[in-house]
Amino acid sequence: MLVCAGNLLYAQSPGLLPPDVATRALGGAGLTQSGAAALWTNPAGLAGTAQFSGNATVEQRFGLSDLRLAGIALAVPGGFGLRLAHYGYAGYAQTTLVGMYGRSLTNRLDIGLELGGAMLAVPQHEGRSAATAGLGARYRMAENWSVAASYRTFVGEQPYSTYRLGIGYRPGAQLALHAEVSYTGRTSLQFHMGIEYTLAERVVLRIGVDSGRREVSGGIGYLMDGGVELALTTAYHEQLGLTPVAGIIFRPE
Repeated sequence: MLVCAGNLLYAQSPGLLPPDVATRALGGAGLTQSGAAALWTNPAGLAGTAQFSGNATVEQRFGLSDLRLAGIALAVPGGFGLRLAHYGYAGYAQTTLVGMYGRSLTNRLDIGLELGGAMLAVPQHEGRSAATAGLGARYRMAENWSVAASYRTFVGEQPYSTYRLGIGYRPGAQLALHAEVSYTGRTSLQFHMGIEYTLAERVVLRIGVDSGRREVSGGIGYLMDGGVELALTTAYHEQLGLTPVAGIIFRPE
């Protein structure tokens, strides 16, 4: 069961990146977001960052204690960001470190760049390294409409690239809608959709669908004083069951 789930994890996750707990609840959709919410999805979202923000997430895939993903990321003033991710199981492990930078070209257009490396470990084999790089862009069409795109490539023994295109709509301060499509060259087009709704000022509800992982997801977050959110997410796969995800998000007002 563990080997089967591990192989499915590799096949499901282009880039093998655990997004933050909030983006996970949104079906992986987050290209148009800013600051801490953009650290796992689009470096262009770091443009104009004026305060420190970040997130930390841990995920137990399909409820298996030996199959965990963990990630921590930080955005700093000036448009810079850094993320560290680790995942693995008994037969495989990978640690990835990526640096990011985003800046505004105009009052509507933001661009971003990310560069990093990965260490891969397989028992009884020599460790291997790989490189990762990516580009991102975001364009604000109107006050509450944005479109974004990203390109990410992984250079190693089995190189591949991921392309994503998405749109975000915020009809009000409490509601956000996200829809994206991704393509890896290995599979058909994959769709990611999510809805985020802030209830009673301190409670955030999220739901999402990820066709690539073949999962539906839902989550809840509690907003504390000081810009800290404690969040829980559950994703459901029709064959392998539930994946619990927990995390903390820091984004000062």
